[in-house]
Amino acid sequence: MSANGSSPTTLENAAKNRVALGLPLLLSTLLGSYIIQSTIGMFTFQGLPAILRAEGVSTVGISALYVMMLPWVLKVLWAPPVERYRKKGIGFVNHSKLALTGNFLLAFSLLLMTFFPPQSAWEMMLACLLLMALIATVVDITSDGFAIDQLSHKNHSLGNVVQVGGSYIGAMIGGGAFIYLVDIFGWRIALCGVAACIVCMALPLMLLRYPSASGTEIEPAKETNTDSMASPSMPSIGRAFRNPLVRNTLLIVCITQIGTRLVLSMMMPFMVDQNIQLSDIGLLAAGGGAPASILGVLLGGVLVRKVGAWRSLPLLMFFEFFCFLGFVLLAADVHGLSSIKIPLLALFIASSMITAAKFVALYTLMMNNAKGDQSGVDFSVLQSADVLIAIITAVIAGFIIAEFGYLAHFSIALAFIILALLVVIFHKHKSLEESNCSAVVQ
Repeated sequence: MSANGSSPTTLENAAKNRVALGLPLLLSTLLGSYIIQSTIGMFTFQGLPAILRAEGVSTVGISALYVMMLPWVLKVLWAPPVERYRKKGIGFVNHSKLALTGNFLLAFSLLLMTFFPPQSAWEMMLACLLLMALIATVVDITSDGFAIDQLSHKNHSLGNVVQVGGSYIGAMIGGGAFIYLVDIFGWRIALCGVAACIVCMALPLMLLRYPSASGTEIEPAKETNTDSMASPSMPSIGRAFRNPLVRNTLLIVCITQIGTRLVLSMMMPFMVDQNIQLSDIGLLAAGGGAPASILGVLLGGVLVRKVGAWRSLPLLMFFEFFCFLGFVLLAADVHGLSSIKIPLLALFIASSMITAAKFVALYTLMMNNAKGDQSGVDFSVLQSADVLIAIITAVIAGFIIAEFGYLAHFSIALAFIILALLVVIFHKHKSLEESNCSAVVQ
């Protein structure tokens, strides 16, 4: 055992077992994994809220669903052991075991939920959602660490196009398509359809079980002095928080996501309350919002590759400000806008595109600054912060809308996006991307 707590033998084996994965196979496996994770997330936080609101459930009751995000906050606790297991063994065998098992369990859980409709088995449905969230966090830790390890720095934006793009394809399945299927065919058929999609998306991961088919071996890294302060050590949460780069990124994630998460958390209930039919919401989400989001992902990817994530973020937040201002005007019923559906639909599509592009910029920044020998843990810390913001804002939003209405809700979101934009602009002298090469966890 070295002075920093890591075994030289383990490190040598990890180096020998590294393989270079072809970009097409890498991107296809990542795309499938991120589609699955988003399908589960959007099913929970977009599909179900719309269905529950149509059943007359209050926004306070709907906000309780966001407690299901708690495992995504706590996943930093089990990220280190998952990361250690993922990096053991030959090639990507352990990665494949974790991801495949987790994804098949997610599909099975959805089939189990066919017996627990929300109208008559609320508690059992919540138990299934909690189980699914726990499983999904393990798959997510595995996928994020795998992506950061395999993607070169110049391909991080490409990886995030796949990640965020996959998330919006998942939104089409777990959000729009699920809502539509429930309204047309019922709860059970809709869940079976989503489960079948998950199984299909998981199939590319089977190719990773055979190292010889995954790529070519990389020469082991040269031996370094194990007493050096820069030498790798066992992945841990403490190391993440001791890294000033991770701490600075944490600040950016929290401040930029409050307004966005406030709006996203109650978007579906807002549309229901604007007297839009459930099936129409499903078609809009799948046929309008999701394609616009995918376009936003592509535009965000191009923008990030041209000017960098750090410069892209405030620009996209500037456009996000105008989207939020539009929602404020709709909620205030300025000039009778609430009685006209076209402005709401157009604003929903525009907001979907801008939000998607912003996620590409933010998550590229997160990926850049999580690069290192415990990439899965560092990224999990940052992502967990984003999820914690989502939980808090959703719960608060439910109470704000119930007590004060949508005008107060969207006005608060608008105020936070202004504050975040100012913070990001004045934080440029601590450019997180530029310091990435020099920051080392001590």
